[in-house]
Amino acid sequence: MDVIDELRALGTTAPPSTATLDATRAAILEMAHDAPQRHRRWLQHRVLMSAAAMALVGGSSAVVAAAFARTTNPTTMTTIECGIDTYIPAETGNPVLDCYNALEEQGGTVPPLMGWVTPTGLVQVLPTGEHPAVGSTPLPPGFQVDAGVRYITASLGDATGPLLSTCTAPSVARAYAEGQLFVAGLTGWHVRVNAQSGTSACSSYAAVIEPRSTTIELQSTPSSPSGDSGNVTIRLDDRLHAQMVSGPDAACLSTSSAEAIASRDAVSLGIASDTIIISDAGSVGTGPTCATPFVEPAGNVDVVLWQTPRS
Repeated sequence: MDVIDELRALGTTAPPSTATLDATRAAILEMAHDAPQRHRRWLQHRVLMSAAAMALVGGSSAVVAAAFARTTNPTTMTTIECGIDTYIPAETGNPVLDCYNALEEQGGTVPPLMGWVTPTGLVQVLPTGEHPAVGSTPLPPGFQVDAGVRYITASLGDATGPLLSTCTAPSVARAYAEGQLFVAGLTGWHVRVNAQSGTSACSSYAAVIEPRSTTIELQSTPSSPSGDSGNVTIRLDDRLHAQMVSGPDAACLSTSSAEAIASRDAVSLGIASDTIIISDAGSVGTGPTCATPFVEPAGNVDVVLWQTPRS
C-alpha cells in the first residue's frame, strides 16, 4: 500500500482549505437533492496528513491523531468525515456541529445533517436521510469526541508551542507532553520520545497517538524552529499568547472575549475573514479557568480556544 492509498484509507486531519469546503458543500447539496449516481471523490488538492502514526505535512508541523480501526473508540477520534472523503478536525467535540460550522463558513443554506459511526470506527456526518456505509450506527444522543484528546491535539500541535518553535531536548519535550496530558486529565497515558540521531542540534517534534493505545510518541525531526516572525500564523499565535497566557499584561479572559481579540488581531495582521476559523473548543481541568489559544500551523488559520486551569 503506497502513501496515497494509506491516506485514502485513514483520512486526514489538516484544517480544510476554502477549495475543499466548497467542493464538500457542493457534494453534500448534490447528495441532499438525491442525485441518481454518486462517486466517492478524493480531494488531492489539499494539505494531507495521515490519521495514523505519521505526520506528512512539510516543515515542522505536528499533529496528534487517533488512528481508526474496528477496535477504536470513536470518542477519541480527532478527525471526522464531513460529507464524502473530506476530513476536518473535531474541534468542538460535536461532529454534527463541527461539520455544520465548516460548511456554513462557505455561505448558503446547509441541509439538515446526521452523524454516524461507521464500521471502521470513523465518525461521518451526512445529510439527513442519506445512508452511510452498511453496518454504520447513528451517533448516540449527546455524543462528544473526548475533550482530553482534542486538547492534546491542539496543545501539542500549536504553531508556537515548544515542540515546534524551539530547539527542544528530548527530555524537555517529554516533560512538556506529560504536563499537557495532566492538564487534559489523561493521567493514565504515556509519552515515548523517538529521537532521531543526526548532525542537527535542533529538533522539532510531531506527536501522534499510537494506534489502539494510550501512548503518545514524539517523533523528532532535525529542523529549524518555526519561530519565523514573517509568518502571519505564528505572529498571530504570539500575539494571542502574550495577551492571554504568558505576556506581562496577560489577562484571564472568557472565551467570548478571547474570540473578539483573535478576530481583531487577525484583521490587524491582514488575515482575510474567509481564511480564519475561530473555534470554542470547551474546557478541560477543574477549578477556575482562563482562555488559552492554540493556532494550527497548517492549512487555513485555525484558532482553537480552550478554557484551562491557570496556575
